[in-house]
This record gives sequence, C-alpha cells and structure tokens, in this order.
Amino acid sequence: MLGYKALIAADTMKRGDRDAAITLYDEAIGFGGNEFMYLSRGKNYYYKRDYKRAIEDFNKALEFYPQYTYALNYKAWALFHLDEYEKAVSAFKHAIELDRLEPSVNYGLGYILSSQGRYKEAVYYYDAAVKHYGAYDAKTLSSYGYMLVWKLKNYKRAVEILRRSTEVDPENAFAWYNYGVALSYLRDCDVISVHKTYLRLCDGAKTCTKKNIEWAEKNSAHLINGGTCKDQPMFLF
Repeated sequence: MLGYKALIAADTMKRGDRDAAITLYDEAIGFGGNEFMYLSRGKNYYYKRDYKRAIEDFNKALEFYPQYTYALNYKAWALFHLDEYEKAVSAFKHAIELDRLEPSVNYGLGYILSSQGRYKEAVYYYDAAVKHYGAYDAKTLSSYGYMLVWKLKNYKRAVEILRRSTEVDPENAFAWYNYGVALSYLRDCDVISVHKTYLRLCDGAKTCTKKNIEWAEKNSAHLINGGTCKDQPMFLF
C-alpha cells in the first residue's frame, strides 16, 4: 500500500496538484513513512511556499537518513526563503561535507552567500559547482556570471563563465546581456555579435528591460561609428 500511494502521489505532483499529492502522501505515511515519503511531501509544501511545514518534513527525512543530501538541499532553500540565512548556510555546508562534488549544493551556497554580499566566499562555491556537473547547468553559470560582472567586476572570468552559459542555453537573454557588458569593459569587439544576439532574443520578449535594450543598441552604434569595432553578424545557434 505504501508504494502504491507513493506512485499515485508522485504522478499527481507531476500534474501540479500539490494539495492532492500531499493528501496521498499523508495516507502513505500513515502506513509507515520513510525518507522518500517525507522528502516528497516536503517538496510539495515547499512549492506551495509553506516553508515551515516543508522543513518539518525534510527534518523527518533526515532522521531516517542523516546523509540525505537532497533533503538538506531543499531544507537549506526553505530556510533561505524564511530569511534564516545563517541556518541555510549551515545546512548547505553540511550537505557539502557529505558530498563536496554535488553541484546543486555548491551552487546553492554560492547563491546565498552572494545574496548576503559575501561575494569572495561565494566564488569558492560557484567555482566548485561549475568545475563539475554545474558546468552544464545554465542557471548556475548565469548566476555566477552576473555576480562576477556586477559585484566583483572580474570581467575576464565573467566572459569565460557567461560564454559557457550561452553555449548551454543559447536562448537565455539575461546571460547574453551580461556577457555583452563584460566584453564591453574588456573592449573586446565580439561584443557586437553578442549585442545582436541579445537584441534578437529580446524581440517581443517580456524578460528584457527597455533600459538594457537601449544600452545594447547605443553601445553597438558607438563602437561601430567610432571606429573601435567593425560591424559583425550575430552568433548563430
């Protein structure tokens, strides 16, 4: 019965009916819960933004399996959303102690440290994330690149990271914009192609701000008309 209820709940969760999934997990746990059951119910509470109840379930999952990195990861994010920043940092560090190569927990810790203005500390964990499977995660790369451009002004490293981000997800206009900013500071004329790609992605898109679009247009015109750079086509992908 336990496994049967779990399968139904998982299927319900995929369809987005969180309340129905929670009800089914409640019934399944009534027959004898385990770490998977509590994690799964906790995830439903998490996505309903009921972070306190989510944490209760993640803690139960960790009672069954203290090395459950996945549960620690979700617990840390729930704590972050409750503004319990130091507790979130502690949970992520615990997860890293268990699995230092897991990119999601390194990314999570980097992101939270960055959100608190602890940029130099964040670099260590972002680097750890992108060194492994995080090198194939556009969200991790884009977030790291943004911090490097706007918070640390490390444009050379930002170009490396954001180039990779646009390779992994060529449709991410946010990454292309920040990539262009970094190239512009380095006076690298590839910025013309990057701006054109960004502007093409922004055509009709609501995710691009008018301010950023105008800057990309004006910066390209200034560099070309001033003779600094020659006109270039946008990148193809």
